[in-house]
Amino acid sequence: MLIYFSKLSEVKTFLVDMLLALAREVEPRVASHLGKALNNWALEFS
Repeated sequence: MLIYFSKLSEVKTFLVDMLLALAREVEPRVASHLGKALNNWALEFS
């Protein structure tokens, strides 16, 4: 169970990083808002 959650956390972190990198390429302001939203989401589900 712990291994599963560890892997899930790593995947979630990877996806968040990829989304932020993509958003920064498109529009820095969007990346800022997206980052805040993703951080809030991650805190809720962690």
